[in-house]
Amino acid sequence: MATRSRIAILNKDGTYSSVYCHWDGAPDYNGRILVDFYTNEEIVKFLINQGDLSSLEATVQKCHHYHRRNPIEEPLKILHSRRLEDVIDQTELEGGEFLYLFKEGEWLCLSIGESEEFLPVEDVLTY
Repeated sequence: MATRSRIAILNKDGTYSSVYCHWDGAPDYNGRILVDFYTNEEIVKFLINQGDLSSLEATVQKCHHYHRRNPIEEPLKILHSRRLEDVIDQTELEGGEFLYLFKEGEWLCLSIGESEEFLPVEDVLTY
């Protein structure tokens, strides 16, 4: 069974860009990868600009983006939102369990349905 998540960034203009990720969205997997390998705004934007993911990997080139795999049948999907609440709502609608937000150089995590507060990813890792 998949642990769905959404990966988002707060843009300089106050809007949010985000993508869905189907597999292994738990902090000990996706959270750890984001903290270890997606450490600056440029690489996070590059990741998100590739669209929704089947799974996250240590490099954007190794990630399994639906659109890159099959561009004819899988349109490029990136959610652009003015409000964080809309990103949270979309995560819930997709059955997502975690929302990761890159904000001011730090990864934050919201456990959907468990908490109303974003915490630094490092604080929710168990290893």
